Amino acid sequence: MWRFRLVYLFCLIGTAIFHLIYDGALSQYILLAVLFLPVLSFIFSLPSMLMARLEIHLPPAVFKDEAAQLRVSVTNRWITPAALVRFSMRRQNVFNGATEALPTQYFYAAWQQSMAVPLPTEHCGKLTYAIDKAWATDFLGLFALPVRKRQSAGCIVYPTPISPDQIAKVIRNLKQRLVPKLGGGFSEEHEMRPYREGDPIRNIHWKLTSKLDEIIVREPMETEHQRINISIELKGSPSALDNVLGQLVWLSKALLDKGMAHNIIHPYAPSRRLCVCSVQDATQLMEYLKVLLQSRAALQTDEPRSVTYSHSGKCFVLLPQKEVREK
Repeated sequence: MWRFRLVYLFCLIGTAIFHLIYDGALSQYILLAVLFLPVLSFIFSLPSMLMARLEIHLPPAVFKDEAAQLRVSVTNRWITPAALVRFSMRRQNVFNGATEALPTQYFYAAWQQSMAVPLPTEHCGKLTYAIDKAWATDFLGLFALPVRKRQSAGCIVYPTPISPDQIAKVIRNLKQRLVPKLGGGFSEEHEMRPYREGDPIRNIHWKLTSKLDEIIVREPMETEHQRINISIELKGSPSALDNVLGQLVWLSKALLDKGMAHNIIHPYAPSRRLCVCSVQDATQLMEYLKVLLQSRAALQTDEPRSVTYSHSGKCFVLLPQKEVREK
């Protein structure tokens, strides 16, 4: 804007010098035209400057390293276009705390225009974009008014699965175990065993008993409810956080494929208390990630953050840089 004002100032000085040198009607008309031109430009540009609107459009969610775009559009309902709309945006990753001010962008002679900006999906988290400053100028570029309606938008970047090599074999060998059903009753799974005193007569397998000359009963079985915990440490660089979340997704989906529900445990950054989330299916896993990625992770500090959780059963601890421990 300042360069337009300098150009106008030079033109005004030039016409003033011309009027001093040539004292005629033409020089007076030119000087008056140059003096009143900014006023006329502002009056004719004012409606389009006031009606200019900026909007940000983002996909609700993408996956890490997936190609995606942010679209910024300007609209103007007046009969004349907005001569120039300039704006700047600020981007923040809520999860890892990275913030960046983006370069100033411009729309020229805009009734309805849009531009596409690539989304940086190399790190997981919720990306939020907000219009920091937005101005609409008149036709000469001498005056500017703020675009009053501004909009912010967010996009969640979900992690992609990363196989934790040290523990993948353990997961593949995990199986659901059948245990005797407490109190008996109906069950689709049964186990044959010799009769013990107190067994109901209705559980006797008569056909097998006649063949073996020994009383055999059908014992109702049920799936053992194993308590499996996944503990994650949310600290370190953005790449380290991506690594932990990728291992978490792989491990959680592998357990769900085997029909094994589990708990995910992580420290809550502000208070360092533990958050425990129960995951029963893939929908709950995605809901957990959605909430997690919209909160601030614990960044690397001088003091180590320890995670302890008393539990029974199997516990998997996921650490940065593909470190995996099994307890």
